[in-house]
Amino acid sequence: MGIPTTEKDAEKIKELVQNVITKETDQKYTLKFNKINLKIREQENRWGRVISTIIDGLYSKKEYQINGFSFSAHPQPMTLYIKTTISSSNPDSKQLGSKIENTIRDFLESAEVKKTIKDDEYKIIVYSKDKQQLN
Repeated sequence: MGIPTTEKDAEKIKELVQNVITKETDQKYTLKFNKINLKIREQENRWGRVISTIIDGLYSKKEYQINGFSFSAHPQPMTLYIKTTISSSNPDSKQLGSKIENTIRDFLESAEVKKTIKDDEYKIIVYSKDKQQLN
């Protein structure tokens, strides 16, 4: 169960939930309460649509040799991780890493996308198949 990090009465909420469960059912439940940063959650929701478009675009370009994509908003800034099947020993690997990064950056800097991601800081990291950073 999530409780916002801004909630001042988190302990009262936990107690209330436990009391309702005890009163309404004879079954035993173990509840786990997580702190939720609503600002980061809102950011992740905004980025969700943008990220699905990035993924579709990257996978459609066979020359990018993409085989994985992930992202994280915690810790800040929003970080996009792109995994490729290219070896870091390939003489063109750094150039490909920069090309992938620039493609994503151009998309993120477009007027329409900037409306969605607002002024969020972000980082793009492109990895080789042997887990070396290419950009």
